[in-house]
Amino acid sequence: MKKQTKLGLYSAVLSVIVIAAAILINMIASALPSRFTKLETDGLDLYEISKETKDIIKDIDTDIDIYLVAAEGYEDAMLVEFIQRYVQQSKHISYKLLDPGTTPSLKTASDTEHALSEMGNNTVIVSSSLRDKTITESEIFTSDYTEEEVMMYQMYGQQVTNNNYFNGEQMLTSALDYVTLDMISTVYYTVDHGEDEFGSIMSRYVSLENYKTEELSLILEPSIPENASAVVINSPKMDMTEDELALYKDYIDNGGKIILFSDYTNKFESFENFAQLTEYYGMKALEGRVIENDGSMKQGDEFLYPAVNQSHPITSVLASVGTSNPVLLRNPVSGFVFTEDRPDNVVLEKLISTSEEAQTAGTEDAEGNFEIYYEGEVILGAVATLENGGSLAWYSSSELLNESYVELFPGGALTALMTLQEFTHKDTTVSLAAKLRNISALTVDENAKGFWSTVLTTIIPSGIVILGLFVWYLRRRR
Repeated sequence: MKKQTKLGLYSAVLSVIVIAAAILINMIASALPSRFTKLETDGLDLYEISKETKDIIKDIDTDIDIYLVAAEGYEDAMLVEFIQRYVQQSKHISYKLLDPGTTPSLKTASDTEHALSEMGNNTVIVSSSLRDKTITESEIFTSDYTEEEVMMYQMYGQQVTNNNYFNGEQMLTSALDYVTLDMISTVYYTVDHGEDEFGSIMSRYVSLENYKTEELSLILEPSIPENASAVVINSPKMDMTEDELALYKDYIDNGGKIILFSDYTNKFESFENFAQLTEYYGMKALEGRVIENDGSMKQGDEFLYPAVNQSHPITSVLASVGTSNPVLLRNPVSGFVFTEDRPDNVVLEKLISTSEEAQTAGTEDAEGNFEIYYEGEVILGAVATLENGGSLAWYSSSELLNESYVELFPGGALTALMTLQEFTHKDTTVSLAAKLRNISALTVDENAKGFWSTVLTTIIPSGIVILGLFVWYLRRRR
């Protein structure tokens, strides 16, 4: 009887210890950050924050408030979880959910008034003492439709299967960058020479990097604004005037920055004043189109894969693109060479170029023959830098900004962005890839369904019962 009492007491104490341990483990687990307790099993890394974002957050030394505006019960769970990941990265970031029904307005640390009652659900406000940034739900959750899908829906009412993107990291990190920048850089783009626009993708990247953009017309206002961090001239269709040439040279000589994109189809080499500008800083346009004779640096005669100078700050980032050909250019393109006839205070650095086996040539005649103008390496992108910091970057193809294949070959657009970043002394890059939000449902075929149903409902429970009876039998024999 005494032995049975001891065993009973031992079992009771052991039960209390096990229950206490379970409660303690639960308490510890609930206190852990969600990045340790909520693991992703979909392989999409929707909640994972990139190294670039973590580096930006690590350098934040001012308090930032993140507000999620949503009626109670209408907040997006994934967005809430994602914001909390940011909060867990820094003691300077706080988060609060605001219901516009009970909090119709908000005055932030920057002394800005927000009418929350006029905002849609899942609007995010990122605020610091400097400024605020508001992000709408449609900017965070976006959809992408092909032209064929849109046409089939409009004509036949066929259901569109779209890709849903979660742009949370792009938008939130861009907002953090915006509210902590000491100064917002203004980039001017010229409009007097029939220039091309950036295109939607490049414009989005420039916006995410928090550059303010303004038009520049030296015809209307013959001076470059003092607040210009850089001037972009994108694929001019006509020459600049002599007065403009003098203004641009004076601007660069006094520390200004110009980024020039030219094109073969516009016969840029025939623009006398543009030629004077580039030649003054040691870069001379070559006549004709580029012919690449190194088979590893081209795809047929239609595309070029130029060599990239990965030791320069502007193009060194292309090593992280994850492909041996980060830059793609569609032929025909033109190019240029360096000259010795330039001021002593100008340093020339090559960024992208052809192989030594390249040539430039005229157009083919009816018999397929063409005249060769130049043989050797052709430079497609370079930067001239003065001792005082004035710079002229020249890319001889605006195909770098071609949005039709920028997602497959992002090196071109990234080169343009990094040129802006280098020229404006911006030390963060926040143009991060959007993440697919589509999560395929886990499906099991009928055969597998029957097998696992038998295993889970019959075999495993029966095994546990048999094991229990076996243990009971052994104890009875003692």
